[in-house]
Amino acid sequence: MVDLFVTKEHWRQHKIHAGKVLQQELAQRATLVKIKARLSQTASFNEVELRSQALLRAVEERKNRLATLEERIKSYEAPS
Repeated sequence: MVDLFVTKEHWRQHKIHAGKVLQQELAQRATLVKIKARLSQTASFNEVELRSQALLRAVEERKNRLATLEERIKSYEAPS
């Protein structure tokens, strides 16, 4: 037959264990929140970096197109 009688000592040990488990869970959640925040910051940084690179490429492409157009215009000019 199973003894269903719980002593005060068993109850005290159970509460201590439950408290430790709760502290571990809270620490894990806090760590997870920190990790999510870092990932979010990294994603934001990567997005800004990608936009910056895209902008630089666009500026370079525009310069190249303008240089090409300038050369075409010069080729159509009548010699003096």
